[in-house]
Amino acid sequence: MARTTPRLRRRTLRQALALAIVRAAALEALAVAVTAGVSWTTQEPVVATVVAPDSSTPAVDPRVERLTERWDCSATGLAPGVVPGHALVRGRDGGVRVTGFDRGWASYTGERPGTLVAVCV
Repeated sequence: MARTTPRLRRRTLRQALALAIVRAAALEALAVAVTAGVSWTTQEPVVATVVAPDSSTPAVDPRVERLTERWDCSATGLAPGVVPGHALVRGRDGGVRVTGFDRGWASYTGERPGTLVAVCV
């Protein structure tokens, strides 16, 4: 009996890999531009304000330190050519968890709740 429904086109492994590489390169370029301080509106470097922690909070969260070491993360960005695969995100409850880079980036851009703490290899 003849098949009447059209067959869905499936991506080959090579096509899927190429698409993943292109997506990763685009995300990396965007991450490098943001961490390098490029302002999309004025072409002037963005100046960060350093706020001294008050005495009631520790300077560095020990959990963030452990996760940063374990997952090879950086709060200032990764080296050129390194594609981030994960991110550390602080949720509304104050807890920090390891997520995929896409989820972390969505937190950074405000599309998802949470705060991007670091990007990881």
